[in-house]
Amino acid sequence: MSSQQEQHNEDDRTLGTMKSRPKETNPAGNEQSAHYLEPRGLNEIPKVLNVLHLVGALIQTAEAIFLFAFAANINLKWLVYTNYPVAVDNALASQIGGEGTDNVYFARPESKYYASFSVPWVTGAIVLLSAIDHIFAIIPGGRQLYEHHLARNKASFRWLEYAVSCSLMNMHISQLVGVTDLHIIVLIFVLSISIQYPAYIHEVVNARARDEGFAQYWSPFIFGCIPWIAVWGVIFSYYSQSIARGEDPPSFVLPTIVAVFVLEGLFPILFVLQWLKVGIFQDYVVGEFGYMILGLIAKSSLAWITLVGAEKYAESFQYEDDNDVFFNN
Repeated sequence: MSSQQEQHNEDDRTLGTMKSRPKETNPAGNEQSAHYLEPRGLNEIPKVLNVLHLVGALIQTAEAIFLFAFAANINLKWLVYTNYPVAVDNALASQIGGEGTDNVYFARPESKYYASFSVPWVTGAIVLLSAIDHIFAIIPGGRQLYEHHLARNKASFRWLEYAVSCSLMNMHISQLVGVTDLHIIVLIFVLSISIQYPAYIHEVVNARARDEGFAQYWSPFIFGCIPWIAVWGVIFSYYSQSIARGEDPPSFVLPTIVAVFVLEGLFPILFVLQWLKVGIFQDYVVGEFGYMILGLIAKSSLAWITLVGAEKYAESFQYEDDNDVFFNN
């Protein structure tokens, strides 16, 4: 028998094995064909994980309530503008482009007030989202679904919560450093979502590879680093420009940037350690403990630094209630 024929026979046997694999039942009770990317072994879920979720839910729910109560009694808002282009007059066109450019089209941005956002309300929402994620992991139905994924080297609901809460964090920080353009703020929010989704894809496609020691497909992780660099590039660019012009941001902005940047940077490091199975991270669930602790520290740090700083900063401002803009005394 030729080597080519032997290869065809081997492929047929492999295909037959895949077709004959038994069906499994998911937590919702629906039968489905077991996916070939699913790991054969399952992680053990320690009971202490549920205790930590309960503790996290209680702490962050209390923090969110406190932040919302604080937000109701302080009127500190960051303003948002649109900057659509408008044509410049011929005299300005000549000044920009030199003689003979009277009829050349030049445009400049025209800033118009669009809306305002309360700083404490945003931080309260970020913490509340994290609390909801903890609650979901311990309630009936949610716990079974959470543990079903965690046992198979996946934490799908973690990435869903991060996609919203971390995007709000980055959007919030961009406003603190002076980003006021509505479209840039929206783009930062969307880019931040695209940081989290590749991590979810990495876990889906590499769950079995991690379990059985195969080479992993790292393209999703690498792709997720690109928007992270872009988002923080914008944040640091705006902050450095405000310093260069002598327009110092509020004193609480720098500690907020440093804390969140460092803590956000620890997440991809933890991800790599977990998926390369380095040291104690041989156990996938150990990484879940790390994410819970980092998430609690990052969001609580953002909340309390902003809370204390915003209260002091607001004391130097008075507001015009009609349009929510503020003026320094």
